[in-house]
Amino acid sequence: ASGAYENASLPVIAGDSYELSFMYNNAAITATTTVPDKPTNFACTPLTLTIPTFGGGTGGPPTLPEPLKATWDNPNGNYHLLAIKSVDAGATEISTFGGGQGPGFTNTPDQADNKEINFRAFTYYGRNALILYRIQPELAVLYNSGGSNSQNLTTVPSNVSNGLGIFTAVNI
Repeated sequence: ASGAYENASLPVIAGDSYELSFMYNNAAITATTTVPDKPTNFACTPLTLTIPTFGGGTGGPPTLPEPLKATWDNPNGNYHLLAIKSVDAGATEISTFGGGQGPGFTNTPDQADNKEINFRAFTYYGRNALILYRIQPELAVLYNSGGSNSQNLTTVPSNVSNGLGIFTAVNI
């Protein structure tokens, strides 16, 4: 049946492999993934960022802050995904200009060991949490694949045998 399935008694351990398997229409659907190690030495400087005020008034344009610089160890070129989420209940939206991305944003995964975060990426004032995920290549491929439409038909990335989708593990 469709839905979300959980098993709190199943220990998920970095380095261990996990398999998903079930029968559907007399076909065995299977997929495997390995849990990556946790990211190490994650840091961000500076720890605060002042969003400039734009609008009418006298004087010149506001002073723009330097971007935040997030860094982490990545000697093996693993894929990482940096997400930033507002953690203040009732946070005030900075601006609705740009489509209202919600209380956080996620960057495209890459194999770097750092990321600069410009103030324009924030959509809410207040405290924000930076969350660094180490992800597997199959998830990076999904993020980096172009969308399919009637003008550009593409094969959807999948690591599921006899099915479609991504079965993967991440670590924080």
